[in-house]
Amino acid sequence: MKSRHLIITVILFVLIMSGLLAVALATRPRLIEIYPLDGAANIPVTAAIRMVFSRPMDEDSVAAHVKLQPAVDGAFHWEGKTLVFIPAQAWEGDQEVTVNMEAGARAASWLALPMQGMEWSFHTSGTLLAYLWPSAGVADIYALNPETGEVFQYTSGMGVQEFSSSSDGLRLYFSAGNAQGGSDLYQLDQTHQNAPAGDLNQPRKLLGCGLAQCRNPTVSPDGAHLAYEYLLPSQSGVMGPAQIWAMSLPGEDISLAGSPTHETVQPSWSSSGWLAYYDRTMRAYELINLETEEHIQLPNRTGQPGAWSPDG
Repeated sequence: MKSRHLIITVILFVLIMSGLLAVALATRPRLIEIYPLDGAANIPVTAAIRMVFSRPMDEDSVAAHVKLQPAVDGAFHWEGKTLVFIPAQAWEGDQEVTVNMEAGARAASWLALPMQGMEWSFHTSGTLLAYLWPSAGVADIYALNPETGEVFQYTSGMGVQEFSSSSDGLRLYFSAGNAQGGSDLYQLDQTHQNAPAGDLNQPRKLLGCGLAQCRNPTVSPDGAHLAYEYLLPSQSGVMGPAQIWAMSLPGEDISLAGSPTHETVQPSWSSSGWLAYYDRTMRAYELINLETEEHIQLPNRTGQPGAWSPDG
């Protein structure tokens, strides 16, 4: 009788341990998304490394198991289950970067086995020159590698009018004509490009402007706001005076930057987050801090575009 009880106890113990092991294996954390992708080429030298995990992680444990070759200084920060590494300085151009997620990183909860190891690499781009082509006709965004002569096409048949780049070079913002005779605003995000290098990205429409022209989009240094010119046609079809509007990204709130009765043009951002534009009605430059709502006015009759110093 005792031996029978012992056998039953052993079987129950084995079943319980097998169940716990099965749960631990099923809940073992893993990487479900990485950027840049393994084998990706022409990655901007300012690109951050992003790692999306299947479950919340022990943050210190993960950071301790990430190794880069060549080793570079930088900072880690978390966005939910996503670990982002931002290099302190730009990567070297035309360089192979290897990311080694060493085995042993752990989830935030105790009931999970440590991660298995994973390694991938990407190749940084040389200097690229972005431009519109052709000058007459339906234009698209292209980029030229001046060292190799290689050309990449970023849009196709969109009729791009103007474009600008985010401060890290990972996103392009542009205006393109629509079927109503106006122009809409788009974002082209290279951090989510799953196609091989040189294939077309899929731009995301930020704002449909209908009959109006939404032109000259420029993004703030922190990527939180997009300023642009808005021109509404009159009943005769003639475009009215431009006005500067600001949109909080990814397109949640839109507000008029200047006076509703003034013509305002030429939006530009300082590195410290100030929005500047020219008020043609007042013949002055207007500077706005969108966070503090502080305004500065600089009288000027030329109306020529200004340029910010690097420190803002």
